[in-house]
Amino acid sequence: MKIVLQVTNTKDKSTQELTFNRSPLLFGRSRICDVALSDPVLSRQHCSLEVREKNRLQLTDLESANGTFFGGQRINVQLMNEGQTFKVGDFDIKVEELDLAEDEEPTIEPQIMPPKREATAAAAATMIKPSSAPIAEGEVDLTLKTPLALKKKQPMELYKTKDWVQVSLLWKGELVDIHCFDRGDVVTIGSAPGNDFLIAVPQLPATFRFLKILPTGLEVNLHASMKGVIETRKEVRDLDELRKVARQSDIGITAFVEFDDRCLIEVGPFALYIQSARLNLSAPITAPLVKDPLYSSILSVVFVAMTLLTVMLQSVPQPPEEEKKE
Repeated sequence: MKIVLQVTNTKDKSTQELTFNRSPLLFGRSRICDVALSDPVLSRQHCSLEVREKNRLQLTDLESANGTFFGGQRINVQLMNEGQTFKVGDFDIKVEELDLAEDEEPTIEPQIMPPKREATAAAAATMIKPSSAPIAEGEVDLTLKTPLALKKKQPMELYKTKDWVQVSLLWKGELVDIHCFDRGDVVTIGSAPGNDFLIAVPQLPATFRFLKILPTGLEVNLHASMKGVIETRKEVRDLDELRKVARQSDIGITAFVEFDDRCLIEVGPFALYIQSARLNLSAPITAPLVKDPLYSSILSVVFVAMTLLTVMLQSVPQPPEEEKKE
């Protein structure tokens, strides 16, 4: 599947081309949207575009305050073809290319995060950057490389793909860190070393067990000092509202939040964006994937540990051979 959209700002005439390999696509003001548009007249989740018929898309207005327009008319639901355009706020959005053929191994490639800006000190500390400098004679090459086991074709269907939950930390709107978790994992935040996300919030403890990843959603620990919202594709809920249905769990006083593929938690200056992701293990890992901190952190731990173990074993002195008696 391939959907290419051309997004044009009618005020400054700037144009951006976006490519997606999934459906439905969400448009609006919120960061949770696939296409997040900076326009105050738009709703947080304004409209959606979804595959409905062969080579056709369905445009649906999500009860927005200021409407979605097609052909100059305000619409609730509208079928669209390749080459057609709809309008929301100050943006014209054209379906530039539409190929609905199914991929053999569909993988979710996040498109919604803001572009990377110049790395801050906090971000630089969490990102692994492969080095291209030559290795001097006698030194050990610790440059991140794809383990050989991942390059080989797996014989079992079970191991062709791996489902993860990707959690991204944003501080005052800027992407700071990304980590990947399995279902059942607990996500910790705080100022103490060893947390999944290092974040200094005076009201929170040094290590705060914030989230537990479940098969159909999240358990969210509702600390008394936290004010904010939790947004999914279906709804936006205030944290105070969730406290009314909170219960005691193994990580604290929590509320369950169901989500299909994405969830945004905004608390003061920071936000956590949670998204389902899939890693294809049957194909060789390419350079762009290795550079991504989401997977490089996983691969680097394995590779560096194996390398250090090999070096330690090689450095163990061998016992001297006994002299042969004449």
